[in-house]
Amino acid sequence: MTAWAAVVVTSWWAGTGLRGRQLAAYLLGTLPVMLAGMAVGGAVGGERRLVMATPGNAVVFYAWLVIAPAIVGLWIRARRDALAALRDRAERLEREQEARADRVRAEERARIAREMHDVVAHRVSLMVVHAGALEVTTADPATVETAVDPARRAGPP
Repeated sequence: MTAWAAVVVTSWWAGTGLRGRQLAAYLLGTLPVMLAGMAVGGAVGGERRLVMATPGNAVVFYAWLVIAPAIVGLWIRARRDALAALRDRAERLEREQEARADRVRAEERARIAREMHDVVAHRVSLMVVHAGALEVTTADPATVETAVDPARRAGPP
């Protein structure tokens, strides 16, 4: 009974750290050790009414000192795993949201660029048309040279 704290901590650690067969081996390995301890206690101290090293007490001690802390450890591990999974999912969703926002931003920029290209092309076409009309309707050669030559150099898009 003096080593009960070590047994509780070790059982808790086994519940949080060990998995599957390792945990089963730990639990099956502690039962004979505890029964041997009860047998040694009974042999050395005799059967006492307060301690009562009986098989029923061995089962109760085993349940409280080994099984219960192992179950608490399993519960804690399950909570940690669930929190880690939720944390990973949240990070993944944040990355997806950022990627989606980047994609929408790029699509909007491309749309604006196409729209600006269309507007600028329309304006340049109008300038060329007006320069051509000015060339036909104006009698002054200096005005024609000043207005028409730069428009012809720009040309239609």
